[in-house]
Amino acid sequence: MKLTVGSLFQKYPSNAFVVCVAATVPQGNGAAPVDFHWEEVAPSRKLRQLWDVSGKGILAQSGYLNFYKAQLRDGQDSILATFGRIVRQAKDAGKTHIVLCCYEGKLSFCHRHYLRTWLLGQMQDDTALTRIRKAAGELNPQDSLQLNPQGSSRTQHQPQAEAAVDSEAESAEKLTPQQKAARTRKRNAARKAAEAEAKAAVREKAEAAA
Repeated sequence: MKLTVGSLFQKYPSNAFVVCVAATVPQGNGAAPVDFHWEEVAPSRKLRQLWDVSGKGILAQSGYLNFYKAQLRDGQDSILATFGRIVRQAKDAGKTHIVLCCYEGKLSFCHRHYLRTWLLGQMQDDTALTRIRKAAGELNPQDSLQLNPQGSSRTQHQPQAEAAVDSEAESAEKLTPQQKAARTRKRNAARKAAEAEAKAAVREKAEAAA
């Protein structure tokens, strides 16, 4: 079974288990039927608001992903348990791959690319994998999921900021505790800087409208 990404407005074969990772599920207008709504991993309202007022360039994308990584870390236990249930439901339904879908076009910048990379990384950690297996009813996702299609966790046209974060995730296991602590401090600083920049943009818009 594969773990891939896609758009909520694509057509999928009958063997695909479609998981909506957006805050809401689209109705009609060519939207794909959704098998599971995983609202927990949708970007938080605060993050969506910050993104809406950002410049949406490479720096804004990096800040966005730093916020999103923190969201995944904070909800890690619950997210892994839900992923285990998704794997079980897909397996029980006879599906051969799970598709993480959002509103954006398949090749557009979107959190779903990093979510996929993060999940694959978690499945290589013994403790995290145990949580997933327990939620999946002892099904071993490592056996049922093809972890790295084409030898890479990145899509061919993945945006630059996401590719950079993927590279960081792939090398995380090689870091010493001191390096991981330094990386965390750097992420927190980047997140605070992005938030300050977004708040400044909101103030400028409000002043301009006054």
